[in-house]
Amino acid sequence: MFGYAGEEYARSLTQIGDALPLAKSGGWILTRGLNGERVRDASGCYPLFSCKEWSRLDDDLHNLPHDIVAISLVADPAAEVSIALLERVFPDVCYHYKDHFFADLTRPLTSFVSDHHQRNAKRSSQTLRIEMLAHPVEHLAIWIAFYDQLVARHQITGQAAFSRCSFEKQLQVPGIRAYAAWKGEEMVGMILWMVTAETAYYHLAAYSNVGYETKASFALFWHCLEAFAAEGISRAAFGGGAGTVKSSEGLNRFKAGWSCEVRPAYLCGRILDRPRYLEIVTRSGHNESSYFPAYRTPPSLIAA
Repeated sequence: MFGYAGEEYARSLTQIGDALPLAKSGGWILTRGLNGERVRDASGCYPLFSCKEWSRLDDDLHNLPHDIVAISLVADPAAEVSIALLERVFPDVCYHYKDHFFADLTRPLTSFVSDHHQRNAKRSSQTLRIEMLAHPVEHLAIWIAFYDQLVARHQITGQAAFSRCSFEKQLQVPGIRAYAAWKGEEMVGMILWMVTAETAYYHLAAYSNVGYETKASFALFWHCLEAFAAEGISRAAFGGGAGTVKSSEGLNRFKAGWSCEVRPAYLCGRILDRPRYLEIVTRSGHNESSYFPAYRTPPSLIAA
């Protein structure tokens, strides 16, 4: 499978955990050790879990190794999977986590892209040249330079703080699509997508100072959506905000300006070994936490 559902993407996330295949559903998860414990837990790949046969996912979870005590993931909102199925497979945690934005690429972009975004895309396109990169990994160094600036600007930590090794693998994943913005002979921005037969998933984007000044993001998004539509891809998935706090409002507005549909993304969790799970939670001191799994409650939530 391509993109987020594929083996190559899962194996690019070694800083998060070890890739484990789900044979019946056709998806991949990541397993993680627990400090001081002889057990593991599991998570979906960042930022979304996707698979081929959602109806077989329950079978896979029943057959996970016995030392995995719990699993958590964000279900792909582009997937044709019912909330009833998710609630059955994940009886412990299943709730509307955040909204994700989508574009219907069978419609003209001018019929739903906001006027603000259309104006900026037009102005930026007059200054910049946009092209698809045939071999994205050849541009690894400049992508990392852009992304390092993004990390510093937004103080990115956690799973989105990808390593150089991870990016080298991601830029070779089947289904990766990279587009670059150029001002003259200088690359000023790059955007990455994970593309399947029907959906183009916005993955990441990063820019130089010149890229920010020239509003390269608008030219890049417009060009990519036009290219995907011409290719016959029916929808673009932009994801949601960077979090559930006020700091993500700007990103939400940017993504909403490209979209014509909002779908819920569900956070799902399942306890696979309840006695051992409860023992670990008790030792962690987070019995009252609403986070899942509770023993992984971030310090920021503990302080709150």
